[in-house]
Amino acid sequence: MRRRDREITDKQDILEVMRKCDVCRIALHDGDYPYIVPLNFGLQVENDMPVLYFHGALEGKKYELIEKDNRASFEMDCGHQLILDKAQGNCAMEYESVIGQGYIEMLNEEEKYEALRILMKQYRREDFPFNEKVIPMTAVFRLRVESMTGKRRTKKSNKLKIYAMNAIDNAYAPYSDFKVGACVELTDGQYITGSNVENASYGLSNCAERSAIFAAYSRGYRKEDIKAMAITTHAEKLTMPCGACRQVLSELLLPDTPILIANDKEEKILTMRELLPYSSVKTT
Repeated sequence: MRRRDREITDKQDILEVMRKCDVCRIALHDGDYPYIVPLNFGLQVENDMPVLYFHGALEGKKYELIEKDNRASFEMDCGHQLILDKAQGNCAMEYESVIGQGYIEMLNEEEKYEALRILMKQYRREDFPFNEKVIPMTAVFRLRVESMTGKRRTKKSNKLKIYAMNAIDNAYAPYSDFKVGACVELTDGQYITGSNVENASYGLSNCAERSAIFAAYSRGYRKEDIKAMAITTHAEKLTMPCGACRQVLSELLLPDTPILIANDKEEKILTMRELLPYSSVKTT
């Protein structure tokens, strides 16, 4: 690997990257050109090496190629984040990826059910009661990985603030002309942004911080999954959340979640507890 500074050397770290991916591309030998197929997959570790499981229709070109030569290469990637640092004029793409080689084995009928369970586990749905009647109509195969390498690129910067500042441009504020951008940083490394969206009936407008937190919850995240939040403007002075936003955030964030308030010149970090010390929240 040319960029050794981006290489993932720990095998467990490589496996963690693989667990975060949702598509695996396998390359098969097809004469003058490789034949590449993107597939959903399942992951299981055997003897400290990954075994990848795939499924599909009973017939197809990939099976013809596997029968002739069962060697395969694979690639998967995740963690894509475009970092636009407008203040510095820099643009970079973050990612994590794994490539490797191995050989493919077709599974018999007795092995298919457990393999499909492994595949469902990759997508956090291992308990889903899938219809077992389709198993005889499904081809299942596995790729036993013999070698692999991992690569990661992350940009050292205040990504939370950068994402929030970039979200300002997405604001719809034709009535106040006051644009706000917000961003939620999640424990799995993802970032979700929000912008203020106004309406002629002003009470129906939505603030940027609520847009961001609602988007995170709509994707299934909860307060325990939120690492931090940022709220940004281009205003001369730091702009604190309104009372409605403080009430909403107090229920949807943990009390000690750090919240970055920033503009182009300065910033301040407060906890949710400090923003609204006597909030009205649901008790159990």
